[in-house]
Amino acid sequence: MLNTHSLLKPEGIVICDVATPILCQRHFRGYHELFADEQGSYERITGYDSHTRIAETSFNLYSDSGEAEVELHRQRAYDLEEIQTACDRGPFSEWDILDNDTLGEVGPDTERILLILRRSA
Repeated sequence: MLNTHSLLKPEGIVICDVATPILCQRHFRGYHELFADEQGSYERITGYDSHTRIAETSFNLYSDSGEAEVELHRQRAYDLEEIQTACDRGPFSEWDILDNDTLGEVGPDTERILLILRRSA
């Protein structure tokens, strides 16, 4: 949070989304997807370690010539309590924590949290 705060101008706002453990448990455990069209194809493979709360997605991207590129996404899942604690201890003057789907209050089934942070003047 300190790096983000230092990059913002006074009264600047940053908006980000945060994956929760419930999202990763529901959607990142062994998901495998193949997609292809006339421009190429990709393969998406996901995994989630509930002990470390690390979700990993590997995208294998194939061009129409058969060349492959691999893109790896890693993220840690955070629950509402951790996010609230980080906001309370962080440098931002104002923040809001919302359910990403409803823009309402975060509940026990919230899969993705929307975090809005404002730097003071």
